[in-house]
Amino acid sequence: MAYPRWVWLLFFSVLAIVFMSWWASLPPSPKPIDAPPEQFSAERAMVHLKDLARAPHPAGSPENDRVFERIQEILREMGVEMEVINEPAVHGDRRAAWGRAVLARIRGTDPDGKAIAVDAHFDSVPYGPGAADDLSGGVAMLEACRALKYLPPLRHDVIFVFSDQEEVGGDGARAFSRHPWYNDVAVVLGLEVRGVKGPSLMFETSDRNGPIIRHLALSGAPVRTNSIFFGIYDRLPFGSNFGHYKRSRPGYNLAFVDGFAYYHTMLDRPDKVSLASIQHHGEQVLALCRYFGSLEQL
Repeated sequence: MAYPRWVWLLFFSVLAIVFMSWWASLPPSPKPIDAPPEQFSAERAMVHLKDLARAPHPAGSPENDRVFERIQEILREMGVEMEVINEPAVHGDRRAAWGRAVLARIRGTDPDGKAIAVDAHFDSVPYGPGAADDLSGGVAMLEACRALKYLPPLRHDVIFVFSDQEEVGGDGARAFSRHPWYNDVAVVLGLEVRGVKGPSLMFETSDRNGPIIRHLALSGAPVRTNSIFFGIYDRLPFGSNFGHYKRSRPGYNLAFVDGFAYYHTMLDRPDKVSLASIQHHGEQVLALCRYFGSLEQL
């Protein structure tokens, strides 16, 4: 049976649309270690990932202390302004917790301006080294922080939040929300992971998200998003630091989710983490920081 020409045309048109949709969803190619200094390089970030994700480092462990100190050392080498939170805090009438985070701040040119905050946690689960969850977010922040130092100064500040204790309740994020710098924050970007590869998806926003979505469209960030993502995430037994921040600040939550079988396992190692996923994380961070950091009013 011979099909009419229009049937074949329709078939190949649909096939082309499917292929282009798949191609457009892929993360960008990772940039090499010798990429220009003002650009984000996943290979440069991977150097830090191999150093930090040597072993499981749950909150309260000696290896967690090493990661905590090493992040500070890297930021000092960059010459970035830094504050450390490492103190007890009381929650309500009956609960006390230890809050810990490393805060790195790149000042903008407007002394009265606001700030965009980017958060990723550095603690892991007890049975895996946490290379993807969530040191991939941490090294994306380190590399974005380094790149911003080579770019023209922004109008507004950027605060990178390396938070501890996300896996045990989010006390590092709560500690930052009590810190004086949090009063300057106008927008929060969360970096998370539910796998080891794939595109970095913007899967969650703050409530009343009309304005923040319009900004996202204008930012030029290489975004991959769909309204169905949060519908799926909201039905899963997971949480993140962004869930705490979004109660008081607008913003976005990003994660790559392919390779879910490696999530929270001993196989969450640097050699399993996709360089392309880290590149996509970092390019979105850099683009959003530059966009919000350059607005006349944040």
